[in-house]
Formats: sequence, structure tokens, C-alpha cells
Amino acid sequence: MAAQKKSLLTRQPGKTIWVILAIILTIIRLSLWLTYFIPKSFRQYRTRTYCQAVTNELLKEILYHLSVIQPVVLFLLNPGAEKERFTTISPAKDSLYRGVTQDSEVRPAVIGGTWFPSPYRSEDEQEKKVVLHFHGGAYVMGDGRQRESGYGAGLLIKHMCATVFSVQYRLSSDQKCPFPAALQDAYRYLLDQGISPLSIVLSGDSSGGNLVIALLRYLSDNKGLLPNPSAALLWSPSVDLAAAFRSERHRGQQELQERFPDLLQPFLGRKRRYAVVYGADASIHLTPSPPVRLGNPYLGTGWGQPSSFATTSSSLPKT
Repeated sequence: MAAQKKSLLTRQPGKTIWVILAIILTIIRLSLWLTYFIPKSFRQYRTRTYCQAVTNELLKEILYHLSVIQPVVLFLLNPGAEKERFTTISPAKDSLYRGVTQDSEVRPAVIGGTWFPSPYRSEDEQEKKVVLHFHGGAYVMGDGRQRESGYGAGLLIKHMCATVFSVQYRLSSDQKCPFPAALQDAYRYLLDQGISPLSIVLSGDSSGGNLVIALLRYLSDNKGLLPNPSAALLWSPSVDLAAAFRSERHRGQQELQERFPDLLQPFLGRKRRYAVVYGADASIHLTPSPPVRLGNPYLGTGWGQPSSFATTSSSLPKT
């Protein structure tokens, strides 16, 4: 029954019908939240502002409906609005893919990336740092273009006086691109442009931070394959996705809610939703033989030698 429901809501016309109903229902609920959260005592936490309380509920509602219809993000390789700042990246030679990146089904493919604020020019920017940034989005949404990554790239440029290259890596919401697709798409391109590894800084937010950690582990496990970058910046990274899955399968509901941000709590116990684990089945109710084993070290902690800076925040307020 679960499989049948999933099929109906992830293809037309079921997907369109669900979206229409979801929009109507969300508008109704939003009108109720705008009144309900006026008193502080009714908010998720008393420390939250009125705007934060309403936005939190709205985001939870949107994420839930996205998890139901499971949209696939279009992976476009045309320049678009980015024009000359967008470039395509061809796969590397086979000898650069070893160990975890060697997969009989998931093969390297052409991807894209966007330069901020302008394309790198070796003759003008030898002294600048080049930040290789990986966007967030739980490996199922987002891209490296201006609309999605422009704000973060602007902050990096402002505070680091650097050039930023934001990668449009393949997402696991496309069934043809599970693990290790995103890992295969990283780093080598900048080295091919003649940029010194001492000038390259890896950067990633959320799942992008997890990808940075996986890339550093890959470089550490395959010493001599590619040189290490100079540093890594991790912005609220998803550090150990496998632990989150182990918790959901083996811990009680109350303890699990304490571990997860309340943004994710509405999903707990649902059999069908987006996988927040890289390349896993599109359901948190894992099958007996998941496509990515939870113990896979490239989904957890550990990395190589470069200096690393990480920033995080608590999911729950202090009491």
C-alpha cells in the first residue's frame, strides 16, 4: 500500500493534484498560525520571535509536501543568467577515480559550476585565495548558481577577498545519481586551471560541508593522488548522517526528538520522505539492503591534514 501511494503522488496527475491541495491547505494553516503564535506561550519556544515561530511552521509544511511529491531538481548545463561565469566540467581520467568513487553504475558525468564575482584569470589573481564551495540542500535540492548560492558566495568574497567557484554537483534526488556521484564531481577542476592547492580553500554548508569532509577523507585515503587544499571551511555541516539514521531506527521517539531540530520532527515516524542521507533510498524507512551502508566512512566524520574551521549552532535553545 505504501509503495502504491508513493507511485501515485510522485507522478502526474497525482503530483499536480497534491500540489494544488497543499497550497490551499498551507494558506489556511498560515492564517491560523499568524493568530496562534501572537502569545509567546503558544510558540514552539518562548525565546522565539513571532516571525521565527511562524516561519518555522511554514518551512515544516513546505518540507513535508516536498517529501511527498519528491520533485527532481533539473540539472541544466546551459549558461543561463550566469552567462560567462558558468562553465561545464568534464570527467577526469579514469585513474583519478579510486576506491569509493569507483562504481559500476554511477559513472562520472559532465557537471557545471559558477564563478563569483567573475571568472578566474590566472594572470590577475595569482595572490588571491580561490574558494571551492559546495552548497547545502540535503543532497536533494539546491545548486551552485546565482539564485541559490549567490548570497553565500558574496559573504565569502567580502570577508576573504577571494574568488569563489560554486559547484553544481549531481543530487541524489535523481535516481541515476546516488552515492558517490557528488564526490566524483569535486576539486580536480581547479587544479586543472593551474591554481595552486595552497591557494584553494574548500567550503561547504550543511550537506555541502559533509561533502567537503568526504573529499578530505578521500584525499587522505588516497595519498599522492591529488594534493591537499590549504584549508577547509564547514558551515553548520552535516557531520554524521549515518548516526542520524541509526538513531531513528534504534532509539525511542522521545530521545530522537531531542537529537533532531524541531524543523524535522514532523517527519519522524513517516515511512516516506526525502532521504537526508546522501544517495540512500528516498525513504527513511530503509530497505533491508540500502544502496549505501550506514557505516560508510564517507558519510561520517574524519578528514585529512588541512586546517579546518567549523561553525555550528544548537538545534534547541538552552533551558
